[in-house]
Amino acid sequence: MGTMRERHEKRMRITLGATIAAAALLLTACADDQAGTGAFAPGGEGQGDAPDAPSASSTPDEPADPLTAHHERVRGTDPCAMAESDEYLKQFGSIQDTLTAPNIYQCIARSGDENADVYLFYLTIDEYWDGAEALNPEPTEVDGREAVKTSAPSDDSLDSSCTINVPYLDVPERAAKVRGAKVPAEGGDATWPEACDVTKEYFATILPKLDAMKPNPNPEPGDIIGHDPCARKDEIVALFPGWTATEPEYNGAYSCNVDLTQEGSGYTHEVEIYFGLNERQATTSGGNTVSSEEIEFEGYEGIKTASDATILTDCGNLLITKPSSNPQENDYHLLSVNLMTVAVTDYEAGEQPENAPETDCGLTDEITREVLTGIGG
Repeated sequence: MGTMRERHEKRMRITLGATIAAAALLLTACADDQAGTGAFAPGGEGQGDAPDAPSASSTPDEPADPLTAHHERVRGTDPCAMAESDEYLKQFGSIQDTLTAPNIYQCIARSGDENADVYLFYLTIDEYWDGAEALNPEPTEVDGREAVKTSAPSDDSLDSSCTINVPYLDVPERAAKVRGAKVPAEGGDATWPEACDVTKEYFATILPKLDAMKPNPNPEPGDIIGHDPCARKDEIVALFPGWTATEPEYNGAYSCNVDLTQEGSGYTHEVEIYFGLNERQATTSGGNTVSSEEIEFEGYEGIKTASDATILTDCGNLLITKPSSNPQENDYHLLSVNLMTVAVTDYEAGEQPENAPETDCGLTDEITREVLTGIGG
């Protein structure tokens, strides 16, 4: 299957151009810069029915693999239930609320007053973590727990924000993250020298809840939240008789890939399934795009896109499983299924790349139906 880093390097070697590639679009949802504002406008509050204070995270049926168990706990958790810390946040103003973000793992806690400074705390309950690859890492602590301060693209010299990462205990390469930021009132002072101290204090108030996340055995049917994107892996693999499949590789609780090979075929298949929150997506054109059209699929609105990048072709469906909950319309619930066909080329042996055959969009549709069955759709 390869490590996360190896898969990333593989992606860098393959240029897709304009494809469905919803994972690339959704995984880079820039919630830190898009979702939170200083204005107290209405916003979606939470994604599900997870309790504010979950009990112990382990259950008798919990998988033995720490990462698999962690993914199940993440899928069972509402980020906004984790982000809520009104008692602590009251020091910054009389209004406290939470906002969903264009990131399925994120929620924003806000505190302040009308026409005054507003303080934002962007909580990401799960993301890939490799301390060796962190941007400007600086060791620190949160309530006695090992933590790392990192720089974010939106951090600036005004000391108006701070990003703190806390790796999960006994879970490899996963961490929770909080970015605290101050949005000054019009004409106000943007500096916030206490940003890191306050961010760590806030983090300490929610850390026990994060450590106590637990799975939700009964997620809402028909929507992506709480569901395993590769729950129907066996049924999906059965659509490729004669092909050998890898076990699903999860790039997060809501993102998985299955690679399929067949000796002598000259090409491989890769199935990519991704659930996420983002703005409503539009059709594309140009580049390697062969076709891109709005569709209605099994009762869901969406987009079907096919592309041809010579050594790689693909066909994908991107469906809306739930409308946006806020005026910004940036948290549509999106289900992405993409099937890629990649020509097998041994570059080390001096082989020249062959053209990959056209990806069968009908097969993409069959996979999509299995994924919808997996979420109870």
